[in-house]
Amino acid sequence: MSIIQSSLGERVWVDIALIASATLIVMMSLSWSIGKGLRLDQKSMSAFILATSLVNTGNIDLSVNLLAFGEKGLELAVVYYVVSSILSYTIGVFVASHGTQSLKDSLRSVARLPHVYAVLVAFAVKLLGLSVPDPIYQPLNLIAQATIPAMLVVLGMEVVQPIPHSHANNWSLVGLSSAIKLLFPILPVLLLSDLIGLGGLARNVTLVQACMPTAILAVIFTVKFKGN
Repeated sequence: MSIIQSSLGERVWVDIALIASATLIVMMSLSWSIGKGLRLDQKSMSAFILATSLVNTGNIDLSVNLLAFGEKGLELAVVYYVVSSILSYTIGVFVASHGTQSLKDSLRSVARLPHVYAVLVAFAVKLLGLSVPDPIYQPLNLIAQATIPAMLVVLGMEVVQPIPHSHANNWSLVGLSSAIKLLFPILPVLLLSDLIGLGGLARNVTLVQACMPTAILAVIFTVKFKGN
């Protein structure tokens, strides 16, 4: 619904999409290198990469950008949210599933998720200038509004679970991944913004987005594919 309602030009979408994609690749590459140096097993490696690269662009960032930059900042934040969601439901799912599945099964896991197909349909509706009939639009809009509360409920269900004693030694890894997630995205975002000429409010919003904490999706994917 956010894609259909957006009034931003194609150039803004492309620029933010490039930065979001490149930043994800940089973060995953960095995390993989660190994980190799720490000799993490496959399950821990997948979880570590997800924790350092998937960004919370839904239930935290939209409110933060609205508070900091107003309605225009919120609209730009939605662009990053849409792009990062696509990346999460493709690359993120692949990384999560590859911790416990073969390459072939991981690709199948990505193909089975409906999220990307829904985004493609939304872009087609927007580019073709089609109007969505109210009997379809209104129910979809209500469902869209329930997305973030539902994700928060899932997060709460996971947080309340006791941490096994065997996982106590993972706290140092958690601290490392948190520090990487919050601090390292600054550099690629600033460099890429200068490179492609993205400035002003769009750059500021993109920077805030990229430096948000780890996404709830990292938890959901790890639970689904029985990761660490």
